[in-house]
Amino acid sequence: MLYENFPEGQEYRKTAIQKYGKAEVEQSERAIQKLGKQGFQKLQSDFEKVNIKLFELKNQNPQSEEVQLLVSKHYQIIRQFWGTSHKSDGQAAAYAGLGTLYVEDERFLQNILKEKTELPKFALFLQQAMDFFAKTNL
Repeated sequence: MLYENFPEGQEYRKTAIQKYGKAEVEQSERAIQKLGKQGFQKLQSDFEKVNIKLFELKNQNPQSEEVQLLVSKHYQIIRQFWGTSHKSDGQAAAYAGLGTLYVEDERFLQNILKEKTELPKFALFLQQAMDFFAKTNL
């Protein structure tokens, strides 16, 4: 389920394992399976909506209150994808690292955004917003 919307799903999985470790990837996969198809579709829909709103704000200061409120929602959704929303560890380094991954490997944003020409700019904006959020909130 997790990689079915990605044309190169298994390649994404391999990259995630290399970056985060097999245990973390399998934890995420188990969490997604527990959601069931409808729960997973809702999570994907919520994620898409937050990303669209963030994309609309890509020209604003990544540290602005409006952006940071949306990044907080983004963070909560990511924690659900990771299967760690119930844990007390805020995973600041992992969340900031995901932002860096968006900049380093745009494949992870390609299926989120329709506007492909804006990917580099959006990836940098998102990375800066996520890094600030991790440093100030986690």
